[in-house]
Amino acid sequence: MIYSIGFIYGSSLMHHEGPDRLNFSDLILEKNTSVNETQILQESVSSEEVININGDIQFDNVNFAYPARSDVLVLRNLTLTARAGETTALVGSNGSGKSTCISLLLRFYEPLSGRIILNDRSITDYDLTSFRQKIGIVSQEPILFATSIYENIRFAKENATRTEIEEAAHQANAHDFIMQLPNKYDTVVGERGVQLSGGEKQRIALARALVKQPTLLLLDEATSALDNTTEKIVQEALDQACKGRTTIVIAHRLTAVQNAHRIYVLDNGYVIEQGTHETLMSQEGSRYREIMRAQQREKTENDIDEITSTIQMEDDDQKQISEHFRHSSHSKLDDENKVSSNTNRRPVFLRLLLMNSPEWVIILIGCVACLIIGANQTIYAVLLALTISGFGACTYEEQNHQVLKYSLLFLLMGIVLLVLRFTQYTAFAVSGSKLTERIRMKAFAHYLRQEMAFFDRLENSSGAICNRLSSDALAVQQMLALIVIFYIVVLFVVAFIQIRWQARLNKRCDCVLGLASSSNFQGAIEFDQVKFAYPSRPTSCILNKFQLTIKPGQRVALVGASGCGKSTVIQLWERFYDPIQGRISEHELSPDDNIAELNILC
Repeated sequence: MIYSIGFIYGSSLMHHEGPDRLNFSDLILEKNTSVNETQILQESVSSEEVININGDIQFDNVNFAYPARSDVLVLRNLTLTARAGETTALVGSNGSGKSTCISLLLRFYEPLSGRIILNDRSITDYDLTSFRQKIGIVSQEPILFATSIYENIRFAKENATRTEIEEAAHQANAHDFIMQLPNKYDTVVGERGVQLSGGEKQRIALARALVKQPTLLLLDEATSALDNTTEKIVQEALDQACKGRTTIVIAHRLTAVQNAHRIYVLDNGYVIEQGTHETLMSQEGSRYREIMRAQQREKTENDIDEITSTIQMEDDDQKQISEHFRHSSHSKLDDENKVSSNTNRRPVFLRLLLMNSPEWVIILIGCVACLIIGANQTIYAVLLALTISGFGACTYEEQNHQVLKYSLLFLLMGIVLLVLRFTQYTAFAVSGSKLTERIRMKAFAHYLRQEMAFFDRLENSSGAICNRLSSDALAVQQMLALIVIFYIVVLFVVAFIQIRWQARLNKRCDCVLGLASSSNFQGAIEFDQVKFAYPSRPTSCILNKFQLTIKPGQRVALVGASGCGKSTVIQLWERFYDPIQGRISEHELSPDDNIAELNILC
């Protein structure tokens, strides 16, 4: 059954037309289709290990379009230079190509035309793995894993020592707040660093980038998602990390790039302005100057709003304190009510049945099908008994009629059982899947109502919750199966009683059949003037006026020479032949005392 379903499902995937078609069917059927490794990951044998990439980085007339939008150029003849040991900033509006430059430098993509040059060599000449090992990157949204701070920093360098990790934390201005945590470097940050603030996560990400002592540091809007206070702390750590290191900074807020050695303003894939912060601000009508002034006005408005919100928050805090004391006075009573309500809750099995109430009609159909299927053994036994009894019919035509009738009934019973089996499995499968879906939806709704502290626990990570939603709901069906064990015990007891009772009935049947196998003669047997000759030898008379009377309970012996008629007497009594003259009588079987009048088939 399992192999058949797997074959059908695999065949449907191979022949299904659509975006989710199983393309590996082409490989199986040898349709000259090959899956090649991407060109970026193909390393030539002659590629050299990157020992030192501390040189100028040049974008030379680079053109690029993403494969998903090949008709839209993101970079158009882009030319810029990031000097070794200096900080180079890329600024501009969204979609101007800033982050695309980082992706091309990391070789996530290859340019359509142009080159990216490092130390007078194209970056494609370097070994990709070694090249990336020399680069540290800090993104706008840091990615932290549900493990300790120590392990999160060590991910960048597996063989890093404790001293190196703490030194990287010092450089990232993260060591002080880490030491204030209860478990210090062994503090678990939660999934995606949920237990840390945005600034703390960003500084740990910076420490992870610095622990491998990168030659090139890439900062992709590392402070854009932070508030003003946190941005200042993180920016100090970034400025310290950039000293003496080739750095490329992408920033939305221009305050983060004021100390850069060179700033490039991008627009629609072009470099429209370049220079230092002072030179760009001194140019009348420059794009950089307009963006800076707009952000300064926005910052002033935000500061006013922040002061207003602070005053409002103080008033709200006073209200919350009073509400807290009022709520705590009723909490004990609420807990007692919850305990009493829990004790009055319905049993689990009954609640599951109520959850499955929309499918009660389907379940009822499945139960009726089960009842009929359970009776098939009894029906089979009855039909088999009737079929065997049909062979005892008096005429050949009657036997054929009986056997044909019951054979058709057997065929009909098989068809009915097939339909009932299909109905049973379908009904219970549908009801079970609906119940599982309903339990998952209800469990998911309860998870959404939990407080954040619930998700901070290790046992409540997203992976663990997804596993519970997928497995715990299916476990309900196993619990329902355990309930059936009670009925299985009852079936065992009933089966044991049936076997013992059937053994007693079989003994009685054997006794009855033993008596029915031979006739219980009570009358006298008489051969009266019997004359007989075999049909094949009519002229040779075997018995002539044979006379014999055997009384009830009498033992009689027939002796004589061969051919005198001893066996013929037995054959005549068994009615293998009939006498030519005379009669053979038994005073109980035949009313007229002549066994020739009896039906030998009955």
